[in-house]
Amino acid sequence: MNNKLDYEQIQTIQENTTRKLIKYINEFVKRDRILDSIEFYYPDFDEQKTRIAFNVWISIDYKTNYGKSFIEHMLEEKSSYLTSLEKEILIERNKSFISLFEIEKIEGYYVYIIDLLTRKRHTIWEPNISSILKPSDLIFGRIGRIIDYKGFIGNISFLPTTVKDLFIGEIFIDYNRIRFRFPELSIDKYLKRYSINVYRIYTECVYEVMDMDEDITNNLYDELDEFENYLQNYMSRLEIKRHVTNLINLFEYCLMEEELSLYDLDQLDIEHLLKAAIKDGFISTQREFSSYISTLKKYLGFLKNKNPVYRETYKKILEISKNRFLYIDNSKEIKSPFDINRNIVNGINNRLNEDAFDFIMDYEKFLLYIMSNPLEVTAKKKYIRRKHLLELNDIMEYGETINKKSPNQKDFPMLHLFYRFSLHNRLLKLRGNYLSVTKIGSNFLRLSDEEKYSLFLQYVWNQDFVPYNKKDSESDKLNPIRKNLLELLANLEERVWYNIHNLSSNTQASEFLLNIYKYLGMMGIFEYSHSPTLNISITSFGKLALNILSKKDKDHKCNGKIIYLNR
Repeated sequence: MNNKLDYEQIQTIQENTTRKLIKYINEFVKRDRILDSIEFYYPDFDEQKTRIAFNVWISIDYKTNYGKSFIEHMLEEKSSYLTSLEKEILIERNKSFISLFEIEKIEGYYVYIIDLLTRKRHTIWEPNISSILKPSDLIFGRIGRIIDYKGFIGNISFLPTTVKDLFIGEIFIDYNRIRFRFPELSIDKYLKRYSINVYRIYTECVYEVMDMDEDITNNLYDELDEFENYLQNYMSRLEIKRHVTNLINLFEYCLMEEELSLYDLDQLDIEHLLKAAIKDGFISTQREFSSYISTLKKYLGFLKNKNPVYRETYKKILEISKNRFLYIDNSKEIKSPFDINRNIVNGINNRLNEDAFDFIMDYEKFLLYIMSNPLEVTAKKKYIRRKHLLELNDIMEYGETINKKSPNQKDFPMLHLFYRFSLHNRLLKLRGNYLSVTKIGSNFLRLSDEEKYSLFLQYVWNQDFVPYNKKDSESDKLNPIRKNLLELLANLEERVWYNIHNLSSNTQASEFLLNIYKYLGMMGIFEYSHSPTLNISITSFGKLALNILSKKDKDHKCNGKIIYLNR
């Protein structure tokens, strides 16, 4: 790496160079009145990404009526306005071409890739995004030398693996068709000169995946809707959700890539499937295994009653169920990354109220949103950017009504809680300016609703959670206040409204409660009203949960400290 410039400094030079280039292109376009209508292809899901992709293509690959790229024009006409490093960046950028890369391995900030079209291997340095990439990812983009290192140029896009062969096949069909006219054309020259064709093929492949996914998803939802309607006759909402979640997980694990549906379970060797799931780590504990067995028994029983073709598969799952404790070797059982307090989980089992249930659903949406779209964060505080906050808020059950013109993360209390909870428990990680889901975060989604809720319940009473600004030394002083306040709240009468300002004579306790009551309301512990004064009323579920947490519930006495997530 350059002895004088670090990565951030090089990125700053890159950004300044890009701004100068875009300004030059705009001036050139106005002067020569070109670009009235230019054909360009890119998936139009995100206007900003499409605009960036167009800017990269137009500045590097597009040829003007003079047969030159805009970079070449700028280097000739505005050379005196560019520093030596800016010229170097533009010269190297002008050499780049669009292609498809597969990630082979990642070591720290170094990403080892192979160009699937030229078959050349490269090692690139990407401190900002190496943490959100993984081996086998397919990257549609371009690489080049940037001062003293090689990296991605401009934006990168992902190509779903399901259309990898289709994309490569279409590229070489187009390449060979053009080679009939230009026999000397090499693949890298094709990718440079005919890049618009490459963008078109990429766009068509992405839309192909969207159509495939839509068909598969629609079929899955139809199958699940029918099963849900059947279960509603004798099961609670929480139990139904657990079975539906298990079926979705199984579908994604073993059916989706084979283009099979849940109705095709009779075509599979169920015992082999479950053994493979254990071997792969998809099922890691006896508790998980029993949960999936229970779901399959109910679902296959449902299918058997509709169609006798499922009878044999149903008999097989019953046989597996009888011997379910023989499949997982407890001595080799994979240790869960979570230390779950079973006293809390058992105490609230099937007792979550609607608010608590919606709270957990909102957190799942939060994680899934980031899982599908690693988020860029603000440079200083590393908070989620406003665009994503607004999008997340729109899909939440507990969406905030925002009146500020420029809201920040703290204006969305629930999202701010989710953010802090996730980082504290390593469900999300920050690398550079990106926020992404960890493997622990993915595993969290497989916990039961009660397990997820119990971890949140413990977190809000954890000494590491301070809902307002306090120094670390002052935070420790809140521990006895938390304990006393927990006992006070657990003793409140149900369906009685209490003025929040009169609950405690301790000023610090009142301050703490004023800063935490909204979170507890979201979690189904309280109802609250601001008229005529701020009043709270504990729910029956809230009283149960706080009693268990304070170790006062007669049926669920805890024998020690609250257990938190491993750090």
